Amino acid sequence: MMELARGSSYIASTRSPATQRAAIAEVFDEFRSLYGPDKLLIFRELLAESLQKRDCLSAAQAVLSFEPG
Repeated sequence: MMELARGSSYIASTRSPATQRAAIAEVFDEFRSLYGPDKLLIFRELLAESLQKRDCLSAAQAVLSFEPG
């Protein structure tokens, strides 16, 4: 899934907690607009897993803690 690869790359590239939160929110907003809110929770799990595989453990935890609105 292209959104997963692009989102994890974008989030992994952030340098501060503020830009990380903004990137996570943007990734979730874009995914929701494309696929609707029903699939957000599974996307969140897959996104966190992708970040863990990139050794971005703090970003993965931030994704899991993020409550998409």
